[in-house]
Amino acid sequence: MIKRASVLTLALGVSVAVFAASTQGRAVPEPPTFARDIAPIIFQNCSHCHRPGESGPFNLLTYRDLRKRARQIVEVTRSGFMPPWLPEPGYGEFAGERRLTREQIATLATWAEGGTPLGDPQEIPPLPEWTEGWQLGQPDLVIRMEQPYLLTASGAEVFRNFIIPIPVTSRKYVQAVELRPGNPQVVHHAVMRTDETRSSRLQAALDPEMGFGNMTMGDAMQPDGYLLGWTPGHQPEPGREGFAWTLRPNTDFVLQLHMLPSGKPEPIQAVVGFHFADEPPDRQIANIMLRARDIDIPAGESHHLMTDRYRIPVEVDVVSIYPHAHYLGKQFEVWAELPDGSRKWLIKIDDWDFNWQDVYRYAHPVRLPAGSTVHLNLVYDNSSDNVRNPFVPPQRVREGSRSVDEMGTLTLQVVPRNPAERNILREALARQDLEKDPDNWLVHHNLAERAQEAGRTQEAIRHYRETLRLNPTRTKALNDLGSMLQSEGDLAQAEVHFRRAVELNPGFGAAHGNLAQLLQDKGRLEEASKHYELALAASPNSAELHNNLGNLRFDQQRLTEAMRYYRRSLELLPRQVEAHNNLANVLFLRARLDEAIEHFRSALELDPGLQDARMSLQQALAMRAERDASVAEAQRRIESTGGRDAGALMILADVYAGYGQIDEALETAGRALELASRTSDPSFAERIRRQMQRYNDARADGP
Repeated sequence: MIKRASVLTLALGVSVAVFAASTQGRAVPEPPTFARDIAPIIFQNCSHCHRPGESGPFNLLTYRDLRKRARQIVEVTRSGFMPPWLPEPGYGEFAGERRLTREQIATLATWAEGGTPLGDPQEIPPLPEWTEGWQLGQPDLVIRMEQPYLLTASGAEVFRNFIIPIPVTSRKYVQAVELRPGNPQVVHHAVMRTDETRSSRLQAALDPEMGFGNMTMGDAMQPDGYLLGWTPGHQPEPGREGFAWTLRPNTDFVLQLHMLPSGKPEPIQAVVGFHFADEPPDRQIANIMLRARDIDIPAGESHHLMTDRYRIPVEVDVVSIYPHAHYLGKQFEVWAELPDGSRKWLIKIDDWDFNWQDVYRYAHPVRLPAGSTVHLNLVYDNSSDNVRNPFVPPQRVREGSRSVDEMGTLTLQVVPRNPAERNILREALARQDLEKDPDNWLVHHNLAERAQEAGRTQEAIRHYRETLRLNPTRTKALNDLGSMLQSEGDLAQAEVHFRRAVELNPGFGAAHGNLAQLLQDKGRLEEASKHYELALAASPNSAELHNNLGNLRFDQQRLTEAMRYYRRSLELLPRQVEAHNNLANVLFLRARLDEAIEHFRSALELDPGLQDARMSLQQALAMRAERDASVAEAQRRIESTGGRDAGALMILADVYAGYGQIDEALETAGRALELASRTSDPSFAERIRRQMQRYNDARADGP
């Protein structure tokens, strides 16, 4: 025993000696200070939102700001609640990651527990130089909510859709969109879409409050598949060369805001900036949406698993990913199974938070070979352990559009490596959807559009009919089916569908325009005129509608109005072959040859193969030569009389008037009247006055 104790004592002595030797000369780590250690972490990761005018509820800019909130900062960073970033590390590399390292989190805790020392004030780094105002620079177009929305002081969260007209008169290509939410401290996130049907206006008109309250956003769509969103701290994407989405005239912007009452009434007036590309895009994106179907989660179930998968038939680059669920969502796992059997992770979220959903853009596009299969595992937690569960005690929850209902979608934004394969991809995905969900009206609508694009008319008609069987009030499908039936010569059924579309959505300008065109073709011109006017009221800046209404007025022999509509059409969209040619024809009929020749030439410059314009131009040139000859002859007669013959002047005035040159006719007749008045020939002077009145009447009948 004694011997053993001596050995132990010896061993301990050696250990102490070794430890002492190992620490000799080693500097004891200095405790972290605000100036040297904490300020760089906070300035880089937190202050962007936690500063005046931004979404953070308090500032984190000074030592005093941080010292009084040190314990709170430690709690929210240790728990991962702040900075708000849901994806787990190692399961996808994303641009703009808002994540602290373990070392940074530990440093914050050590500083707080060590008494929050300031350190040397000279070591405090300068605050970052943030870009004030528009982060992407001055936009090409700015739109705003027509008036502020007043969020009440208390109550539940509010989801509201606001409709903002986009005042463009010609097609634009949008490379980037930047949202300034107006009151970022109460706007928790935003979703942005567009509505070409303008049916969102009808929903807003039926709602007693400003906008309308529906999380599904009605008929508003992701423009060309682009995911447009905003969350606090989100940096707007500047766009990429060759990528843009098409913005057409008469489109509404639908802005969904998720707002949280702050304890006092809060006005909110969001502003949106658009940055346009100079050229049409040469690359197009497509969306792959995986989803949880027939969601029905029993009360108390803590691990309710829903799965989905898609096989991708073409090679694609994945550029962004957007997971979406409500308050029972717990875990997202998304990966691709490659043709060689390997797995490539796309995203993993272990602690889903509906309030911090976001669109995640990959730092570098993720290449997926043709034949890859994308998998989604989505877990819901409907137990009382879920602190975000809106029901206490838990209740059965099903799929729905309210925030207390559930949803589950995962959208991948992809770019086919071969642009020609985009429609192959979109149709393949729609057919896989049909296998999974044969009674989903949207699936049939998507297949109808794919068939229509491919020229498979009967297949498109079949899927449009199925869309309407499942959703009889889908006005876009009614209008699209009407157009397909009209192209097939079934005018009676086309008219039925157009009328039903405008009955359901009186502001649906495209359907009014299609119905007007059909009625015009049937010779029912007055009825067609009414629907053209309604279409124009819905889409006042439509160059196409102005041109079509000009055609109707031409058919009605109301040439002055026809010219007015053609001119307005060209003001809205100058490079229109048809409008130039139509206006030239009316001017030619009015013998306004110089203008007619100008517009015939403009039409031929845009379309050199337009033979009727070429023939009409030759006729106009020949007639102008005759006019010039007649003018020259009349002028010679005037010269031969020394300019003192009122009758000779009136011959020239009539020549001018006959060719539509009313100003010249009136000026020449005025000279004749002056001569006739001086020669005391009251009867001839009176005849000249009557003729001048006829010229003025002709002007009044002109544009």
